[in-house]
Amino acid sequence: MKICFVYNSIFTLGGIQRCITNLSNYLVKNGYDVTIICCDYNTNLDRKMYNLDDKVNITFIKESLVKRLINLYRKPLIHLNDKFGIFKNNLFILEKIYYPYYHEIKHTIESEKYDIVISSATYFNALLSFLKIKDVIKIGWQHSSYLFYFEDDGYKNKDAIIKMMFKNLDKYVVLTNDDKNEIKKKLGYNVVRIYNALECFPKKSGSFNNKKFIAAGRLCTEKRFDLLIRNFGEFTKSNNDWILNIYGDGPERDNLQKLINDLNLENRVKLCGYCSDMEKKYLESSIYCMTSISEGFAMVVAEAMSCGLPIICYDIPAMRELVGKNCGFIVGEGNNSEFVDKMLLLSSNEDLYIKFSKQVKERSKSFDIEKIGSEWIELFDSLVRKEK
Repeated sequence: MKICFVYNSIFTLGGIQRCITNLSNYLVKNGYDVTIICCDYNTNLDRKMYNLDDKVNITFIKESLVKRLINLYRKPLIHLNDKFGIFKNNLFILEKIYYPYYHEIKHTIESEKYDIVISSATYFNALLSFLKIKDVIKIGWQHSSYLFYFEDDGYKNKDAIIKMMFKNLDKYVVLTNDDKNEIKKKLGYNVVRIYNALECFPKKSGSFNNKKFIAAGRLCTEKRFDLLIRNFGEFTKSNNDWILNIYGDGPERDNLQKLINDLNLENRVKLCGYCSDMEKKYLESSIYCMTSISEGFAMVVAEAMSCGLPIICYDIPAMRELVGKNCGFIVGEGNNSEFVDKMLLLSSNEDLYIKFSKQVKERSKSFDIEKIGSEWIELFDSLVRKEK
């Protein structure tokens, strides 16, 4: 069976890139022919970044000079629709201004005769639903929350696209039961929940004695690392030895470094940049802190849990399902003083720490690639049977 993934690029930093890589590796090891179509031809092929199997094929979609010129006119139209929704019910215009890769991707899929095509994230899920291709099963894979996709950003002012997407895709996959229920309740569509998968489960665990908080992700406003730094600043008023390491890079790096300097935390907080071996960093740490305003699943949290790190996070739907009541502390949104209190409690109570550490290890087994991969294969088989 020939499987194709469509995304911008898997050779840049991000959780989606790791998810596609993990599933692709699993599928080729189980005898599937797998290709990843990357629409950002400016990125370099780097299999070592996420340990992509050599058997996974990579195809880059190139953008012509004419298409680049057209893009100059697309941007102001996109801005108008994003702000005022003037085209939100006009499918023809929405297609032209938002999806310039339509013909190139359609030609690639048709010429290679893939059996199943899986798109990832807002843009490509909608794009895949536009493609009119015979004998191809189309699956949309949502990587962020219902709130982000359908109310705040992703499909806002694109009502016609939402209706067409669920009509034209053979199946739509989400990452949590909460998102599954929200789509059913508010949009009226039945979708499938499949968790993201982890490939590695280290035997060792992080240690209370490491005395390190850790966080990771793109340094952007949605991740709210500024809030984490401020919370840690309050924490240091009652603690003299624990430190905070933040891994990742992004547009907010300079602002975050300025905040660290302004709070005189240079000796306690470090922006560590990108790291190719996060497992090692998790095992050198003690507690994972998550301050994101929205997450689809949070791969970094699942990875930290597999390394035995208890979690402190804010109350967003994905964290309720991922962390639950036994793997750390879920703090009410906006209750920053409670977040600091939980940092102080968990960093001073080793017995509680050990209890949580054992429980997060056990919980992380729910995301084993063997279990998750088999769920994807079961989905493929059911859709193929339905087509016949």
